[in-house]
Amino acid sequence: MKLKIKCDGNPQSAVVVNAATDEVVEGIMGVEISLSPFEAVAAIVMKNVEIDLDNIEVEELDEGDTSRDDAGGGTPDNQSYRQ
Repeated sequence: MKLKIKCDGNPQSAVVVNAATDEVVEGIMGVEISLSPFEAVAAIVMKNVEIDLDNIEVEELDEGDTSRDDAGGGTPDNQSYRQ
């Protein structure tokens, strides 16, 4: 399923929908969008969903865990990168 973020400029009215059916996706807790001249990246926070993903990088956090373990020498959170 491809997702689409729909917003009229008011964050309270923003929704995430199934791009094919325009059906609202339930369980969305938040959306963060980063834009640069060459790319757009969206992070969608969801709860109580079952996900089957192919060819996508995912980081799973336990409920309430907002920390990240960046000690492994990866890309810092505030640095842009390309794959």
